Amino acid sequence: MRLLPLFTHSFSNIYANYSSPLDCTWSNAVLQFSGASNGSQYDRISAVWLAGTELLRTSTPEPTPHGISWTFRKDITRYSSLIRRSNLTLSVMLENIIDDTYTDIFHVNIIFLFYNIIKSSISSPRKLIRNFPTASLELDQIPADLIIPVSAAGEEGFWFRIQSENDAVSREIQIPSNTYKAVIEVYVSAHGDDGFWYSNPPDYYIERNGVGSY
Repeated sequence: MRLLPLFTHSFSNIYANYSSPLDCTWSNAVLQFSGASNGSQYDRISAVWLAGTELLRTSTPEPTPHGISWTFRKDITRYSSLIRRSNLTLSVMLENIIDDTYTDIFHVNIIFLFYNIIKSSISSPRKLIRNFPTASLELDQIPADLIIPVSAAGEEGFWFRIQSENDAVSREIQIPSNTYKAVIEVYVSAHGDDGFWYSNPPDYYIERNGVGSY
């Protein structure tokens, strides 16, 4: 395993230069995201892009009286054709508000971890899963030869901002003529009360009894 620390920074939007590690043989890559805040802050949307390609979208945890800190990892092997390149721009966005109510900044640390995994003749546990969509898992096992970002310009992050049902966004891309399979990956962020979706299930799942819903 080899680590590539990109940066530790306190920010709202930051850019850094990324290059694939030299003298390193690897088969799998993982993005590690760590954050901390000592004041009162709530769920802020954050994302990580490499050359305009979104590697990760997440949200910060709810605060505690003693502050918050968290770490998680995401397998980004599916982006291998991009991660193996050099002199790319890594961009991270974490929009935040500081006032009398929301009182602290976020400190974020991002690390790329590279593993050289020896393939085993034993069947992967993933292959034992039944009735489970396999297209996404295939991208981890056989990464795409080319990754084309479908994203905004990057002045305020590379995500498309949709304010109402009347908004429309678009991006022109060019797909090579010898392409035989194309997969689009879509990220959708919940905002406002949507952050508590689990406490507001659709009416379809609410048992109806007489004149009321329970």
